Amino acid sequence: MTEKEEKELIRNIVNNESAAIENFYQHFQGRVYRIVLHKLGKSAEKIEDSKDLTSEILWHTILSIREEKYHFEKGRLTSYMYGIINNHCKNYFKGKKKDREKFDRADFNSTEAKMEKALEIKASLSRYGQERQKEMDVEIQNILTAAIESLDEKYRKLIYQKYYKSFSYDEISEMENLPLSKVKSRLYEARKILEKSISKTLRTFSNFLL
Repeated sequence: MTEKEEKELIRNIVNNESAAIENFYQHFQGRVYRIVLHKLGKSAEKIEDSKDLTSEILWHTILSIREEKYHFEKGRLTSYMYGIINNHCKNYFKGKKKDREKFDRADFNSTEAKMEKALEIKASLSRYGQERQKEMDVEIQNILTAAIESLDEKYRKLIYQKYYKSFSYDEISEMENLPLSKVKSRLYEARKILEKSISKTLRTFSNFLL
């Protein structure tokens, strides 16, 4: 397009002639698109972005002409448009950078939040586990105490003397006036009774927990 044709086109765009706008698109669209594509790159994403950016640049130029922001004294229209192309491409890359930074921050914050949540859960489970273990210990002690209390007197008395008072077999034999063999046999029988009773209670307790 010669300088004379270019000036005529500009006058017609200022007068809002639709044919002039169509002529403008036909003449500059391909050229602007190739420049933008070269600046952005040729990946699938950039090709689509280049098409959108080309439309924005062409429309920006038309508005500038209509609003008489462009004058012949500024030089050829192509030179003026090249400045618009540069500005739009710079803004494009700035926008992409901000999007990446925003995504990175969001991703980092999300990861950090997940880690903090995981640590909180782990700490809670640990506290729960410790508390639960204490409860279990108390419950087991209660089960043992109840089992001992349910023993016949002849067994219960020997259990307390042996395992709570820490008396020896000989000492128990002397205190209870029983033969040593009898003390040992009764304690053996008592342990078997306790083992059976406690095992049954623990099975019931475990089923309740499940």
